[in-house]
Amino acid sequence: MLQSIIYNIEDLDYFKILDQLKLPEEISYINIKSTIDAYNVIKNMNVRGAPLIAIVGICAISLEIKLLKDKFTTNEELYEYLDPKINYLKSSRPTAVNLENSLYKISEIISSIEYNVEEKIIKIIKMGNIMIENDLEINKKLSENGANNIIKDLKLDNNEKKINVVHICNTGTLATAGYGTALGIVRKLHELNKLNCCYILETRPYNQGSRLTTFELVEDNIPCCLITDSALTSLLSLKKINLSICGSDRTAKNGDTANKIGTLQLATLSKCFNIPFYVACPEDSFDNNILNGEDINIEYRPSDELRYINTKNGKYLISSNKVEVWNPAFDITPKNLITKIFTENRFIDPNK
Repeated sequence: MLQSIIYNIEDLDYFKILDQLKLPEEISYINIKSTIDAYNVIKNMNVRGAPLIAIVGICAISLEIKLLKDKFTTNEELYEYLDPKINYLKSSRPTAVNLENSLYKISEIISSIEYNVEEKIIKIIKMGNIMIENDLEINKKLSENGANNIIKDLKLDNNEKKINVVHICNTGTLATAGYGTALGIVRKLHELNKLNCCYILETRPYNQGSRLTTFELVEDNIPCCLITDSALTSLLSLKKINLSICGSDRTAKNGDTANKIGTLQLATLSKCFNIPFYVACPEDSFDNNILNGEDINIEYRPSDELRYINTKNGKYLISSNKVEVWNPAFDITPKNLITKIFTENRFIDPNK
């Protein structure tokens, strides 16, 4: 299984992230030595996935403070240094809430009057390793919870029936510290011998389904099939699809969910064909400060991401380079289209 991040605060004065823009043609890593490096790889989408973005941001701060720890002699010095760094990282990807939530924990530490500067530095340095360990544990719990609920919902307990699943974006090892969220559930269904095939939407930006999800599933010998986004209606009408599933970058208090562009299409068509539509996300993807999806800030990506395609040998123009482009990275799925939301602790029917 590929490692999306290589990090250990005890052994390294840097850490590495897998450059996901080069997959599947090339497996290479980028060294991260500062919050500026972290901002750039998050903003440019060398690294993506809401849980992993949060981990990369926190690991960058942990490492930077470790390297500069002798510089800070007062709480005020630490606060004045880190507060702008936190706001800077927060601006790298505005839709995903996990990064914002994790950075808030650092803000709480540096604002606290309970600890002296040395204690604060120790807490911040430890945060990166703790996040990686916690994320892997959360993903495995979430995946088991989701798979067991699906088996119960679809009455798969005492028979040999295998199911077909439609998945959008990439929510596996490459989007997390390991195992995955929605794709973790697919992985668990396969381990339980309940998966016939996972149909993968290609997914913009940067074709994350065709480049990343196919790569993961083929590497792990999980049965899968790639389709174009525009083939989705035909797939649902012609094939026996048992459920569709996605992750979440931010879920509002009422259950409305922001996820990769095309998720609303998948949810709407699933409703039309009477197919259960599930969302899988850690508790940290909930934003209880936002009442509904209308208040979620949607990120728009640069026009050239649609005009060009990246290859190992460079960028190639695939449209007029003068055409206007509308390129949202996310859309909002209203709660009435969602069958259940799975987290590591619970399942939620947002319509009850």
